[in-house]
Amino acid sequence: MRILITGASGAVGAALARSLAPTHELRGLSRDPARVAGDMALELVQGDALTGAGLDRALDGIEVCYYLIHSMEPSTDASFERRDRTAARRFAAAAAAAGVRRIIYLGGLLPSAGQARHTSQAASRWNASCSRRHPTVSRCGHRS
Repeated sequence: MRILITGASGAVGAALARSLAPTHELRGLSRDPARVAGDMALELVQGDALTGAGLDRALDGIEVCYYLIHSMEPSTDASFERRDRTAARRFAAAAAAAGVRRIIYLGGLLPSAGQARHTSQAASRWNASCSRRHPTVSRCGHRS
């Protein structure tokens, strides 16, 4: 299977790539490919979900995507929520246009019953932004 891993420079993305490499053809999307460990067996594409740069190339021929993008960098032009939503929408639209069959979205910790947390809000934003465009979105997380 041809799989795209976004956030391949992060701990989760790197571990996922190492786990999937023996049985799948992998590609990684990174804003800075130099930050991705050099020992990983994946083709790297430089790109940015927020601007849309590189998404068409990264998604070309891909069947499944792992969306592990959650920028925590400060911004002078938009709130975190707006940047997160913009990146998710751009990615979902590009994935749908490329014919991607499934997107696995890792949202972080899932809230315990009755707790409101940022990750729960992020998952809701992802669903509202992307599920209508790409009906095969799977959400993953870990119960706190």
